[in-house]
Amino acid sequence: MPSRILAGCGLALALATAPASAEVALIDPPAPLSPPVKLTVGVVKVPHVVPFALVPELARPLGVEVEMVNFVRYADVRTALASGSIEIGSIGPADVPIAVSQNLRGIVGLFGVGVSPKHPIVRNGVSLNSWEDLYGKRVAIAPGSAVWFQFAATVTEANINYGRLNIVNIQGGGQPFVQAMQRGDIDLFIGWEPFESMAIQQGLAWRQTALDYSKSRAVGAELGMVGASRAALDGKREAVRRLV
Repeated sequence: MPSRILAGCGLALALATAPASAEVALIDPPAPLSPPVKLTVGVVKVPHVVPFALVPELARPLGVEVEMVNFVRYADVRTALASGSIEIGSIGPADVPIAVSQNLRGIVGLFGVGVSPKHPIVRNGVSLNSWEDLYGKRVAIAPGSAVWFQFAATVTEANINYGRLNIVNIQGGGQPFVQAMQRGDIDLFIGWEPFESMAIQQGLAWRQTALDYSKSRAVGAELGMVGASRAALDGKREAVRRLV
């Protein structure tokens, strides 16, 4: 793995775990760009992207002015990158190949952001002890999402016939998963935080930790990544390099 990616991961961990009074700085930072260069960065409100909130303050002494734009879904960030509305964004691990499949060549993956075990969130009273127990259950997924790719790859490698599963497609972010479970419309969902914990804290569901869909050979445990528009890389390469 390139040293700059390792450094970035270390910085993100330091930001996430450091006390509020701690100071984090680069060793031997380069002279600031003059005049400063502005970059528009799209972020999704998920836990592993939280350290991005400190990026504008860290980038400013390097001559990079960062404007943060909030999005609900990775797919929205991907669309904004492809259209040129933003220049850098937090996207899902599969968003680059999704863009390519749509004949969009303007998004470039830079580095990964966070890994984690991933477990089905199961409605109270429902039994799920193996992947085979998925048959007959109402399984809620967000089609095309990062966690859906992880789940689909894992069950396929476990010799589960995905076409035989009772899949419930849910759009609009994570809250609809919790609402569907409140209504009793689904038996389990393949989701993300904080909505996984919300369902559990509300007494609706439990986490099946014996089943982990982050371990497939095809996808793995990556929760997200940072992508950039090709136009930003071509026109503002030095600013993007400093942001990374």
